[in-house]
Amino acid sequence: STVKGKGDVVYNGTTKAGGTVKATVSDGTIYYDGTVEALRGNVTAEAGNGWIWYEGNVKAGRDVTATMGNGNIVYADSVNAGRDVIAKITQDGNIIYLGIVNAGRDVIADAVRGNILYGRDVSAGRNVKAHTGSGIIAYFGTVTAGKDLPEQIRNGHGKIAYYDRYGLVDYNNSADVALVRDADSGEIKIISD
Repeated sequence: STVKGKGDVVYNGTTKAGGTVKATVSDGTIYYDGTVEALRGNVTAEAGNGWIWYEGNVKAGRDVTATMGNGNIVYADSVNAGRDVIAKITQDGNIIYLGIVNAGRDVIADAVRGNILYGRDVSAGRNVKAHTGSGIIAYFGTVTAGKDLPEQIRNGHGKIAYYDRYGLVDYNNSADVALVRDADSGEIKIISD
C-alpha cells in the first residue's frame, strides 16, 4: 500500500503474502494490529513523518526493514527474518523492539537522533549493530552474534565495540563487554568472525 500525501495505512488482523508485504506513507502512520508474514519475501515499511507500528509478530523469509524520517518505529512483538532486520531513523525518532529479535544474518538499528531499545533477546547469524548520534542504546535481554557471545569474546573470536560519547550505552551483562577504542560514537557493534 502507498499513500503519497498525508494519511495512514492500517491493517486489521493477520497480513500474509507469499512475496513481499510493503507499506509507504509520506506523512502518517503505518499500523499492523496482527501478525505480518512474508513467506518468501520482505516486510518493508517507509514513512517520512509519523509512526511505524507492528502490534503482532513479524516474520519474513528475507528482510524486515523499516525506514522513518521523523517519528518512531515500534515492534511490539517478535521479529524473525531469514536474512536481515534493519531499522533506520534518518532525522529524529526512536527504534523500539519489545519482543525477541532474530535474524539469519544481521540485526542493524541506526538513528541520527533518538533512542534504540531492545526489550528482549537479540540474535543474529552474523552481526548485531546499533548506532545513534544522540540518545540511549539499551539491550535488556541476551545478545548473541554468530554464536554464544560470552564464549565468543573469551575465545577472542569476536568483539563488542562500546563507546559512550552522547549518552548512556548499556548492555545487560557488562562483565562480558570488552571496551575497544575504535568504535564510532554512540555505537555498539557485536561482530562475529
